[in-house]
Amino acid sequence: MKRPDGSAEEGGVLADRVQPEPTQAEAPGGREDPTRQFAAIVAHSLNNLLTSIIGYANLVQSNLHETQPNLKSYTEHILHAADRASRLARDLLAFSRRSVTNPRVLDLNDVVRTVRALLAHVLKSNIEFLMQLSPSPLPVFADPGALEQVLTNLITNAQDAMPQGGCLTVRSGLAQGSQCVVSVSDTGTGIAPDVIDRIFEPFFTTKAATSGTGLGLAIAFNVIKQHKGRLTVTSTPGKGTTFDVLLPLAHEEAHREKEVKPVLVVGGSETILVAEDEPAVRNLVSLLLREWGYTVIEAADGENAVRQFADHKGLIDLVILDVVMPKKNGKEVYRDLTRMKPELRALFMSGYTKDVVLERGMLDDRVDFIAKPLVPDDLLRRARQMLDRPG
Repeated sequence: MKRPDGSAEEGGVLADRVQPEPTQAEAPGGREDPTRQFAAIVAHSLNNLLTSIIGYANLVQSNLHETQPNLKSYTEHILHAADRASRLARDLLAFSRRSVTNPRVLDLNDVVRTVRALLAHVLKSNIEFLMQLSPSPLPVFADPGALEQVLTNLITNAQDAMPQGGCLTVRSGLAQGSQCVVSVSDTGTGIAPDVIDRIFEPFFTTKAATSGTGLGLAIAFNVIKQHKGRLTVTSTPGKGTTFDVLLPLAHEEAHREKEVKPVLVVGGSETILVAEDEPAVRNLVSLLLREWGYTVIEAADGENAVRQFADHKGLIDLVILDVVMPKKNGKEVYRDLTRMKPELRALFMSGYTKDVVLERGMLDDRVDFIAKPLVPDDLLRRARQMLDRPG
């Protein structure tokens, strides 16, 4: 089973820009508001739906024979579409500031080159694209996919600002202090002073209704803020616009990752309580576990989970709990269950992401977390790891 998943001018450091009387604005603080809460709720619901789509598509694919290549192709298309929808959910979570990045040390210049290659087929012929990158590596501790998303958004916006053509330049270099910067500049129409102060507001856009959602720059700001950086914009009407992404320089030794060995999918004969209020997700998780030999007890809400455990507490080896459930949430359920069985292990799952669990103080040696949308192999591995954990 699997997860739904041109020439450039280089050289030189970032030079100072001289622009006549620019208008300047920095993104606002991104505090929690109803719009962000709504985005998180939508992403949570979307991840629940995607868990079913991805899970059942994987099950279909794993049961296909080599003599059914067309059906295999169909499931590949389903998983590809689900992957695109998963990215949308991640965008919404990034906007709501509930996303969890997977950072590592990388060269900011390499991210720019990757984005340039990815966008080669969408850059218009009337746009001159220049890259002026630092001759030395610019190490940052960041999620590569998240930075690619930010730069793709900025470069696409820059192209859109030059409908009659122009020059699009991406520069990178050292900034003041222990920071580096990548800048995206265009020679387009610029941003009016009465607009620039709203440029990072969610759902604000100057594009036609069918051309943009108004979330791109808001998401970009939140992604950079999560990386302890800043996103600023400088623009002169009629002269063009520059967006600067500033990020702290990283030290390789401080962020060196431990080698992670792949874990095979192994079933078992233990008893697992699955508490999930979304029927499609609960049914899928239970089906997967039963197919791999486990005995499964199902619960549709928090209170039902506590009752089921009390009736079977001598039999249950692991609980898989949705974080957000009616009547009792996952944290409340786990606290009730550990009063009956202190050594109980739990695997929390949620369409929100790990930071919500961390904020609520759930994680310890007996507790772990898996994010929706669930991938069957990942779920089975994590369940087995929890059951095999010593202590």
